[in-house]
Amino acid sequence: MKISKKAIKIVSTIFLSFMPTFLLFLAKSSLADNINVNLDYPPDITINQYDTFWINASVICNAPGLSCGSVDGYARYGSLEPDTLISTVTGTTPFYIIGEVMGIETIAVDTTNDVGQYASIAVDSNDVVHISHHDITFQNLRYCNNAGGVWSCTNADTGANFGVHSSIAIDSNDNVHISHFDSTSPYAIRYCNNIAGSWTCTNVETGIGVSNAHTSIAIDSNDNVHISYHNSTLNNLRYCNNAGGTWTCTNIDSTLGYTSIAIDSNDNIHISHRNTTNNILRYCNNAGGTWTCTDIDSTFGYTSIAIDSNDNVHISHRSTTGDLNYCNNTAGTWACTNVDTGFTNFGFTSIAIDSNDRPHISHHNWLTNELIYCYSNDFSTWDCQYVYQGSVYTNGRGIAIKKGRLCDSTSFSSNVHMSHYYALDEDLMYSSITSNPFSCGIINDGETCNVSWKVNATFSSGSYYVDVNFTSSLATITPNDTSNSRITVGGLDLPPTYSDVGSDTTPINPGDPFRIFAKWSDDTALDMAWLSTNETGDWVNHTGIYGSPVKLFNNPDWSNFTWQNPDFVSGVVGWIIYANDSVGNEANTIMGTFEVISIYNFEAWMEGPTFFTIGRPELVNIYVRNTGNVKDSFNITANKEVIIPNGANHLVQVGLLSDIINVESGKVATTFATMTLNGPVTKAYVWFNVTSINNHILKETQTIEIKSSYPVNLPEFGLFGLILLIFSILIISYTFHFRQSFLDVL
Repeated sequence: MKISKKAIKIVSTIFLSFMPTFLLFLAKSSLADNINVNLDYPPDITINQYDTFWINASVICNAPGLSCGSVDGYARYGSLEPDTLISTVTGTTPFYIIGEVMGIETIAVDTTNDVGQYASIAVDSNDVVHISHHDITFQNLRYCNNAGGVWSCTNADTGANFGVHSSIAIDSNDNVHISHFDSTSPYAIRYCNNIAGSWTCTNVETGIGVSNAHTSIAIDSNDNVHISYHNSTLNNLRYCNNAGGTWTCTNIDSTLGYTSIAIDSNDNIHISHRNTTNNILRYCNNAGGTWTCTDIDSTFGYTSIAIDSNDNVHISHRSTTGDLNYCNNTAGTWACTNVDTGFTNFGFTSIAIDSNDRPHISHHNWLTNELIYCYSNDFSTWDCQYVYQGSVYTNGRGIAIKKGRLCDSTSFSSNVHMSHYYALDEDLMYSSITSNPFSCGIINDGETCNVSWKVNATFSSGSYYVDVNFTSSLATITPNDTSNSRITVGGLDLPPTYSDVGSDTTPINPGDPFRIFAKWSDDTALDMAWLSTNETGDWVNHTGIYGSPVKLFNNPDWSNFTWQNPDFVSGVVGWIIYANDSVGNEANTIMGTFEVISIYNFEAWMEGPTFFTIGRPELVNIYVRNTGNVKDSFNITANKEVIIPNGANHLVQVGLLSDIINVESGKVATTFATMTLNGPVTKAYVWFNVTSINNHILKETQTIEIKSSYPVNLPEFGLFGLILLIFSILIISYTFHFRQSFLDVL
C-alpha cells in the first residue's frame, strides 16, 4: 500500500501494542545503499496468555529516480534472536497471526437528502470507487464516485420510486453499469450505464410484481450484462442478459428473493438465493450448458456470492438462527460454517475475495445497529470487528476489493471498500479498511509501505523476541530488519471485573422503567455485556429487549440497561449483568432484586336476571370496588357466548356501556348495561371485562347464564303442538263448566 512520499532512505519501524499500551520502535543498523535503519528506544512489554498485540511496520524508499523493487515484510520471533516466521495457522505456539487490519476510516459521501439505502459498491482498474444508492426523499437512483480525489454525486435515473435494490458493476473500459428496481407500477427492473459519457437507462422487464426485487448485476468477459432478480408475480428467480443485443429473461428457480450473481473466468453464471418454502439457501449455475440448482444450507434471508481465482464459489448468508454463515465449494463439495454468532440478529451481508482468495464479509447486526467486518486467513477461523454503529444498514452489495471487471481481473485494491446507510443522519457512508498483506508491492523513491499484523500469544509463560524483516526483489537492496521487541507472557488472561454496580430504587409500579447498571474493566479488551432476569420464573439472558446486549467499546466502560415490563403486575424480580472480554472470558455481577408493587387494584362483579323475556331489555349492574391505593378509572366491555337452536339469529344484544371514572380508594362504584334477548336460545352466557385505565390490569366478572322466560312461539311449536294446545283448552273449559254445573245443583 503506497502511503506518502518522503525523502531519504528505507526506514523500518515496528509498533507493538495491546490495549491500552502503545509502543513505537524505529529499526536498527545500516546495511546497504538506500537502507538505513535506526533504533528509537528499546521496548519491553508483558502480557497474559492469549492476549493479542499488534505488530505494525513501515518502510520508506530513498532511491532518487529509481525503484526499491517489490518489498515484502515478515514478522519473526525467537528465543534469542527473531529467526522464525510467525505462523498464520490458528493455535500455533508460541504466536500466530490472526489479523491484518491497520485502520478504518469512515466518511459521509452523500448528504443531500435522505440518501444511502440499497447502496452497492465497486472499484475500477484505477482504484476509483463507485457507489449506487437510493434517494429516499426524491425517489431517485443516485451515483457517486471519488474519481477526482473528492466525492461527487449525481442522479443516474429519476422517476416515481427508482433506485431500490440497486447493484453496480464495472466493465473492461471502467464504464459503470447499474441495475435497480422501479417499485411503482408497472414495477420494472431498470438498467443504466454511462458508456456514452452520460447516463442512459431502460426497462429490462416490467410487470414483475410489487415485492422487493433484490437485483444483482455482473459483467462477463465480453462486457455483456447479466442480472438476477426476484419476480414476485411469478414467485421465481429470474435471470436476464443482453448478450444478443436485446434483453432476454428466463425463470431459473422458485424463490422469494435475496439473489446475488457472479461470473467465473469461463463466463459461467453463478447465483445464490433463498427458497422460502423451507428456508433453504439455493445455489444455481449454468456451467453445464443448462441451469442446475441445489440446496446448500438453511437460511433466513440475505445472501451474497463471489468467485475466486480458481473459480471456486464463496457465499455469505444469514442463517435461520440469525447468525452470519459462510459456505464454499473449494474442496469439491459444499461446506458451511458460522462466522459471527451469538445474538441472532444479523441481517444484510456482502462478500468479496482478495488476491490470496481469502473471503472478506461485511454484514449488519440488527440488534446493535453495527456494521461489522469479518475476514479469514484459513477459511474456518474468522476475525470480526466493528466498523460503524448507529442505525447502520448495508442492504446492497456493500463490499469491494477486486478492481475492474470481476470475472477476469487480476488486480486488487490495497484497501477493503464498504458502502452503507447511516439512518440517524440519513446519509450515504463510505468506509475504507486498510488491508495489510505481507507484500508491499513495488515501491518507488519517496513512497512508504505499511504492514500490520494482529498476533495472539498462545504460550503460557516465558519471553520471546519479535521483529519484522524486510526483503526486496532487487539484489541491490539488502534485506533489513527492525529492532527486537521482547514479549513476555506472565500467565492466563483474567476475566472482566466490575465496579459501581447499581440500580434505581425499589419498589416500582407496574409498567415503570427500572435502570440497572455496572462499570466493567478488563486486562485486555472488553466485548459485550447483557442482562439476565427471572420475572418469568426462569433466568433469561435477554436479546433485543431492555437494551440488552450492549457493546463495550471502551475499557473501562458502562453497561446500562432499562427493565420495563407492563405485563408484570407485582412480585420480586432478580437481575444479573454478564460481560465478556475479547478472548471469551466471562464474568457476572452478584444478583440484585427489585419489587413491583401495584398501587392499582380492584374487584369486579355483576348482578342481573337469569330469565329474560324475549324482546324486552333487561338491566344488569356492574360493580367495581377500588382496592388499590390511589384513585382509578375503569373501562367496561361485554363478552357473550350464545348457543342458538336451529341456526336462528337470536343473539343477546348488549346496550352501550359507560366507563366508571375516578373511583376513590376503598370505594365501590357501579354502572349498568341493558341486554336484550331477541329470540329463543338453548343457552347464553354473558360476562364483562373490567380494565384499569391507569395500568391496564384486566379482570372479568362472573358469568351469568341466560334462559328464555316462556315457551317458544307457536309457529315454531308445530301442528301437533297446536292440536295439543286446543285439546288442552277444551279440557280446561269442559272442567270449568262441569264444576260450575255441579255448584248450581248444590
